[in-house]
Amino acid sequence: MESIPQRKNSLIENSKNIPIYNFLTNDFGCDLLKEYSSFVKQKFANNPNLLVLKFEHNIVRGSNIYSACVMDKLLSRYKLRAPTLSDAQKIVDHNTSFLRNVYVDLGLVLRTEEGKNDYLAKQLGKQAKAFGYTFSKENPLVFQISDLELIKDNHSPFELSFNIKESAEPFNAKELSKEYNNKKFYKTDKRGIPIFDKNGKNSDEIEKRTNFIQNGTESDGLLGVYLGWWSDLISWLDDFSYSCDGGRIVTIKK
Repeated sequence: MESIPQRKNSLIENSKNIPIYNFLTNDFGCDLLKEYSSFVKQKFANNPNLLVLKFEHNIVRGSNIYSACVMDKLLSRYKLRAPTLSDAQKIVDHNTSFLRNVYVDLGLVLRTEEGKNDYLAKQLGKQAKAFGYTFSKENPLVFQISDLELIKDNHSPFELSFNIKESAEPFNAKELSKEYNNKKFYKTDKRGIPIFDKNGKNSDEIEKRTNFIQNGTESDGLLGVYLGWWSDLISWLDDFSYSCDGGRIVTIKK
């Protein structure tokens, strides 16, 4: 087990192919939440959409896209980071029960500039084009938490917006287009994107997961992607402020 200097937060050690991970727990989780609260007060004037985390039963509970971005920034001070889609799959591979009955925010999916969260979709779309990225309904652009910096934006409906970091590595994933809604999968590729079942195995032989995407225009615009209660991959989250006790901040050692 390892300890972060001057903080106490045990990380789960694994083989070189599995990230070292854990939730925010113990003294480290409690102290980091205090640090988070101070940062939110100073930088975001206690925006209510960021006041969604609490320390209860020795663990930080709650999560939304906004809070996950801020936590990723703070975690970097301790050589930790938010999980990627690939990290999430590796954790599931290592321990299928660890992420059960919780959800983990993993990033954003940009399909069009019109549709859900259209203000943020236009802002992020403009930046994406300036960086030379492309996106469409058929080939969405995926941003992971570590690709994004949360900023204060008085023109945004929630007074929050996103900047694409210079270090960002977003990628296109046709598998997150509506054509693949409700498709079953067990494994993912190196990006953490589902490899859909083609081998005919039934659910009694392997425990499959589901790729959930809204049909029709409900999937247009900018939506959140997260790992759901049963480790399904869900990319239809339109309310970026949503949080509940089932949310978890996962830490990954850099």
